[in-house]
Amino acid sequence: MFERIAAVDTLRDGFRRVQANQGGPGGDGLTIGAYEIGLDGRLQRLSRLLTSGDYWPGPVRMAHIPKPGGTTRTLRIPCIADRIVQAATLIVLGPVLDTEFSDASYAYRPGRGVRDAIRRVAALRREGFIWTVETDVDDFFDTIPHTKLITRVERSVSCERTRDLIERWLAAYGPEGRGVPQGGPISPLLANLYLDDLDDAIQSEGVRLIRYADDLVLLTRTREKADIALTKLEGLLAAQGLRANPEATRIRSFDETLDFLGVRFVRTLAFDAIDDEEDLAGTPQVVVGRSVAEPLPPGPPDLLDTSALGARQSGLRVLYVRERGRRLGLYGEAFAVREGSDIVLAVAPPRVDRIEVGPEAFIDGEALRHAGRMGITVALTDGYGDTLSEMQIMAHGRATLHLAQARTVLSEDLRVDLARRLVEGRIRGQWELLKRLNRLRKAPDIDLVAHKLKGMIRGLLRYKSVPELMGAEGQAAALYWPAYGLCLAKGWRFDRRIRRPAPDPVNAMLSLFASLLARDVGVVLERRGLHPGFGVLHEAGDDRDAVTFDLIEEFRAPLVEAPVITMVNNRVVNAQMFTTSPEGQCTIWAPTVQTLIRQYEAWINKAVISPLDGNKKAWRAVIGDQASLMAAHMLGERPYVPYRIRY
Repeated sequence: MFERIAAVDTLRDGFRRVQANQGGPGGDGLTIGAYEIGLDGRLQRLSRLLTSGDYWPGPVRMAHIPKPGGTTRTLRIPCIADRIVQAATLIVLGPVLDTEFSDASYAYRPGRGVRDAIRRVAALRREGFIWTVETDVDDFFDTIPHTKLITRVERSVSCERTRDLIERWLAAYGPEGRGVPQGGPISPLLANLYLDDLDDAIQSEGVRLIRYADDLVLLTRTREKADIALTKLEGLLAAQGLRANPEATRIRSFDETLDFLGVRFVRTLAFDAIDDEEDLAGTPQVVVGRSVAEPLPPGPPDLLDTSALGARQSGLRVLYVRERGRRLGLYGEAFAVREGSDIVLAVAPPRVDRIEVGPEAFIDGEALRHAGRMGITVALTDGYGDTLSEMQIMAHGRATLHLAQARTVLSEDLRVDLARRLVEGRIRGQWELLKRLNRLRKAPDIDLVAHKLKGMIRGLLRYKSVPELMGAEGQAAALYWPAYGLCLAKGWRFDRRIRRPAPDPVNAMLSLFASLLARDVGVVLERRGLHPGFGVLHEAGDDRDAVTFDLIEEFRAPLVEAPVITMVNNRVVNAQMFTTSPEGQCTIWAPTVQTLIRQYEAWINKAVISPLDGNKKAWRAVIGDQASLMAAHMLGERPYVPYRIRY
């Protein structure tokens, strides 16, 4: 771990993060612009200091930021060099620790944010958690005890030199043995780690936690439970050398006003109390519980509940309407999901890129026509998640690209070249996933399969036709799927991939996730102007989504197979959530489908590095970048390189 942190390439990535944040100088007065002069030499020297053990943090600069109520928050801003090393440590250590963090934690985590925390509050309110305990940790960042924090770090970080690095920062920035500097890139990660035990301990039957850094809300069904939860919280904080801010601590029900993270909940409504650049200017945020007879606030309504809405920051947001009896219609210009005479949620069209309607839900003709006018794809799906019918966006004004696609398909050399790249992406994804899954198991059989897959990647150049490449992909699949099954937790069986009818829960989940991903990829390709029928690996033709199934190949392992096996091995799903008919056909229970869709959305919202520009993005945006790269390849602008995830 430490060697990766100290590597010049990682430090350079750290510098890019520091540069992107555009912060001021630290205690040495050196600015980002000044540090960039002779950057390579500076980074090499910094790497040598780290490797030799001679690195020590420089002085911090103090800055006082006004807070509401007339108080101030003190920032301790490290020097540029220290922020680079901390950012490099965050790059390496962050993904490792994030896997340990509780679902109750929403701050400073990829794919999570304020809106997600707010939506979780709204969802729990609908489930009957109507009593809230609001508080924050008094002077949190400045009072974290170093001894306890280091003990917590030791549990999760086995690399001694990385731990030593963290201890040096703590000693330099908190000589009195307390505090992590607000202003250092590593501080939010350490803060989340320190409170992670509390996140797990406070939640119990009837108590739910939503935590954003040091802002906490506990939700319960009764006042009595709320009182007990607050007492327990105060005890847990005291055990960690912290305390709840008495001025910010209160117990109240949703019949009163709850203010959390700048959003004001008033009974079943929630309104922005802060500006948010993602939202339409001056638009109140509407959640559940509105009767159709009651007027909505002025302006287009929007959604604060993600039980039905997919990613916001990814550039592709999905509205799922699947619950039995729900109907998607219009309320003015907004899409409105109704249950009987009540509007369950309302969302403005600019907030939606794709709509999915399940087999037990309905869509009105006016909503369907409105979606067409707004360029929104609508898919009607069956109980397995497969597409029954779809209204797609028509790509206009892209004749040049369509001609380039046709030229690629009709030229044997061009077609084979691109098909080979796509097959490489698929096999490489299988190889990388097996390596990841076998990291702790160290099973020789799985290791052998991974080795063979790697050899197949190197041998793809010898295949000179698309059928030969398809055959190579089939050979890889024959090796891969049994090895994938060996990685499943005890009690789960999976021998081979069978799409329809699915004979077991794993195959059923793989098919559902593959269908969700295919629709996401299809919409992305349409928005990039690619003709759906012009495939190179999959046969071109009318009424085919050939190019969708071309691009999906490199994303199957990270976005279908990885989340399914993660859910199984982490016990998110169990055998009771499925049923198998006497004929051997496995069916997913309707509530389980909802759970799986939420898991898919959570997974596809994770942030990864896009190879197109090196920026961190949600998966859907990365798929969009790869679609753009495919278009550029066909236009002869730059060669296509399949996406490669490095676990």
